[in-house]
Amino acid sequence: TCAIAAAPTSAPAAPAAVAQVLPKPDANAIPSKGGQFIYDEFGILDPAVRAQFEKQMHDHAQQTGVEIVTLLVKDLGGKTAEEYAHAMMRQLRVGKLDVGNGAVLVAAPEQGQAAAVLGAGVALEMGSHDKAEQLSRWIKTAWPLCKKKNACGNWTENLMLAADHIRRDTRHADWTIAYSSLGDIQKADAAENGKVTDPKQSKVWRKIVRLSGTVEAINPPTGNKAAWVNDVKVKNGQKPVLMRSNEGLTTMLYVDPRTEALMPGGKMEQGKTYTVIARAAGLSWNPKDTQSLDLLSYATTE
Repeated sequence: TCAIAAAPTSAPAAPAAVAQVLPKPDANAIPSKGGQFIYDEFGILDPAVRAQFEKQMHDHAQQTGVEIVTLLVKDLGGKTAEEYAHAMMRQLRVGKLDVGNGAVLVAAPEQGQAAAVLGAGVALEMGSHDKAEQLSRWIKTAWPLCKKKNACGNWTENLMLAADHIRRDTRHADWTIAYSSLGDIQKADAAENGKVTDPKQSKVWRKIVRLSGTVEAINPPTGNKAAWVNDVKVKNGQKPVLMRSNEGLTTMLYVDPRTEALMPGGKMEQGKTYTVIARAAGLSWNPKDTQSLDLLSYATTE
């Protein structure tokens, strides 16, 4: 027979929920990296569940560089949830702007507002998934119950499902800048042509490249073989930008409108020269073909 250990007389006390105070959004504030991934201004989230997700987000940031911050906010300070999320992405320095690997999720239940501001790289991985809508549903369903008990209990996990979905969908992408010119990645693609069929074995498939070039057209017409535009990307809301790279390669950049909102230099303009960070989307072994890239960030080149 097996001896059964006596049950402990009392379970260890669960850690108490603690409220944090977020800095006020201030365009003039010096950005400073936040030390955590979940901020709860009400002190209402379950501490054990929160600690579990905090560790998960921390580990994900260490392994991939992707930073996903969830904010449960008392007061948006007169801003919309989206404006607040944009401000906090900058102020808490969430992710890296060049590769767009940050995400800020805001739930402001007292104002009935939610937002999900994703860096360009994260937005690309998430496609059409609407995390703001998921957070809005949480506010409608969970918040009345959280307030009633002054504790969210298992609804804490429901809140964190939006961040967890982003974590899962960003864990396989490579977030390093692998090539320092379009010419380099195009030559590497040509070297693989007909030899590498498995994307996992490819040194160019969906890799990130830094390139420079001049914008020749914003929203160029479709159907032009000399500067090919992908109709599907345009239907999905991406804006095509025709660029001539420094090596003279015909380049079609696909820009998420949300990315332009994150860029300090405003929207791209025809005739200007830019340094661009982009993810390979459709490279060709033939240097005369259009090279397609998903834009992550850009800055004007003086």
